[in-house]
Amino acid sequence: MKQKIPALLLMLLLCGTLHARKINLSGETDGDYLDITLWEDNGITAGYSLLPEPMLVVGHWETYPGDIGTYYGINITMYEADGRVQGTYLFHLREAADGTLSFEDGELTYIDPYAGTGTKQFKDITCQEKEEIAGEGPLQPATQDDLSEIYEYILPEERGGFFEMMVESDGSVIFDTLDRPAGDGVASAANDANRPGRLVGNVMEYERVNDCGDTLCATFFRDFVVVETQQVSGPKHDCNPINAVFVKKSYSE
Repeated sequence: MKQKIPALLLMLLLCGTLHARKINLSGETDGDYLDITLWEDNGITAGYSLLPEPMLVVGHWETYPGDIGTYYGINITMYEADGRVQGTYLFHLREAADGTLSFEDGELTYIDPYAGTGTKQFKDITCQEKEEIAGEGPLQPATQDDLSEIYEYILPEERGGFFEMMVESDGSVIFDTLDRPAGDGVASAANDANRPGRLVGNVMEYERVNDCGDTLCATFFRDFVVVETQQVSGPKHDCNPINAVFVKKSYSE
């Protein structure tokens, strides 16, 4: 299962005023029900999977030309409230010349804590574009009151990661992060002792975060933070990147 979403994270460079589109995917295939509402802006997509219970989904929305209309690939990961990953959806949609969206195919790769990983195919799903209302959905930039000291995602076999931070009154940020996705790659980063990060709006960019000279970009939304290492190209670049979504932890958890 694909846990990391680098294409989404690259799109964070385009952060700006939200003008999100909103769609709903719903239907039934072989007794499996699907009901997902998504908001999309500049390649970032997030929303809620409503069945069997509401869960946050975050991922990326890619656009590519086709023989008939424009095609979209949507790859989203589903998170429980504590950041535990439940699975990943992959959908393909087609947009006709008149702007009508239609469902092409879809697949759920799920994680069962007892049975392991499996897949389900979706067909004959209804795709409807909904009216976007200001203030809806999870793609709202985080305000100061929305920020948490701890963000996390959790995978089986002690995989996962965290982003911990403390924001000072002047906007400086002390942070520590770890990304340990499925597979062998592990990446970590923290601010230098005498060089904190700085939060501007809902974005923190921290240059020279590792020995390779990469920049760490953390973009905070209402319920999660998207963190990406923007790698510097070069023949001797051997620093593992951080490409992850971390879900906000509440103090009651």
